[in-house]
Order: sequence, then structure tokens, then C-alpha cells
Amino acid sequence: SIVTPQVKKENVGSIVSPQVKKENVGNIVSPQVKKENVGNIVSPNVSKENVVIPQVIPPNIQVPNIMPIMDNSQPPNIMPIMDNNQP
Repeated sequence: SIVTPQVKKENVGSIVSPQVKKENVGNIVSPQVKKENVGNIVSPNVSKENVVIPQVIPPNIQVPNIMPIMDNSQPPNIMPIMDNNQP
């Protein structure tokens, strides 16, 4: 008769059914589409951003200058030194 109470545990599985109600929360995502209309306001702002674009060009020139400096360190020089240790 001890096995019969174990069947009651199956009733706990019925709790999964209310979880389906969470899918209704997904309906809230539909109003978020209205936020896309706000994106239309950004379009006029793009004209102001065009002025910032040329300013970004000068700093970009400084970035490649850092690369050759790292090449001067030439870490691969350490490798041949280890090769000399070979008997």
C-alpha cells in the first residue's frame, strides 16, 4: 500500500499546466513594436551625426602607428635563442 501514495506525486506534474499562462506575458512584446516608431525621430538626428564622422578620421590614424612599435619588440627573436640550446 506504500506504493499508492507515490502516485500522488504525479499530481505535482499538474503544476506545469499553469506555466502555460506565462506565454500570455509574451503578448506584452507586441506593444514594444510601437517603440520602433520612436526610431523615426532618430532619422533627423542622423544629419547632425554626419558632422561627427570627419572628426573620427584623425584619431584612427594614430591607431596604426601603435602596430609598428610592437613589431620593433620582435618577440620571435627569443625562439632562435632556444634553438641554440639544442644538443
